Amino acid sequence: MSSELQPLVIVIGAARSGTTVLGRILGEVPGFVAMNEHKYLWRIGSAYKNHDARTASEATPKTIKRIHNYCKAFQNKNGGNRIVEKTPPNCFRVEFIHKVFPDAVFIHIIRNGTESILSRVNMIESERRFPITSLRWWLRMPKRILAPLPWWEKPSLLIPFLRGVRNKLPGAKRVWGENYPGWNKDKGTLSPLQFAAKSWAESVRAARQGLTAVPENQRIEIRYEELIHNHENFLNQIAQLCKMSDDQSSQLLRIGTEELNSKGVSKWSSNYTNSDKAEIAPFVEELLLELGYKSVHAEPQTVQQ
Repeated sequence: MSSELQPLVIVIGAARSGTTVLGRILGEVPGFVAMNEHKYLWRIGSAYKNHDARTASEATPKTIKRIHNYCKAFQNKNGGNRIVEKTPPNCFRVEFIHKVFPDAVFIHIIRNGTESILSRVNMIESERRFPITSLRWWLRMPKRILAPLPWWEKPSLLIPFLRGVRNKLPGAKRVWGENYPGWNKDKGTLSPLQFAAKSWAESVRAARQGLTAVPENQRIEIRYEELIHNHENFLNQIAQLCKMSDDQSSQLLRIGTEELNSKGVSKWSSNYTNSDKAEIAPFVEELLLELGYKSVHAEPQTVQQ
């Protein structure tokens, strides 16, 4: 068992972009362990904020110590294996996390926004099926209560709980996505589709901007579509970034091949109406083209090689 906290592997990406599958693949490699979406960990010291963004200046010595202690305990509990962490809102915390863990490596996965956006809207419908009276709803409570927050920040856990109750009420307007700065205001003015579009764009832009503060040899940006179609190349790049042994690299390729061969690239784009495209274009068109994707009005939606 390692006596020191090993460098974390931070997987970031807008929600519904492939962070879960990539985090799961990495977490199954011998010597690594997934620590998925411990979202309250990253809110230590800012739990009462109404958005997810954090700056490097917020990484005070006390905050760094609390986060380090939690991660060290998690690592030791899991046989000293190296932590792979994935939490989509961390797109807005890259500089903060880099200050907390200067030796961490970052993997930013980007998926075509037109795919991510409709997948987000679908999540709204999925969550409608779980009312306040459902067992699944209440099973989330222990996770909140045991969140790694200092006692004076524990009351902040009531905020997402009450927000969730409100969103379950009949007639409540529901949106789904990261809490970017200004999200609460936009929730009242944007449609769920527009909100999903802006949330995707804000997440991608924030992550790319934050990663400019991270040394090049500690970060990589990959496209979900390219990972699916050419996974051997990109998994090898990830192995090099994480400084895996030859055996670990072989295991990553084996696990990744098995997992990614079953994944598709285009699932949602064909479901857009012309009206839908007109709604999201102002929020995503410029970024899609910047990233090498085709216009939201074009078909099919694929990354340009």
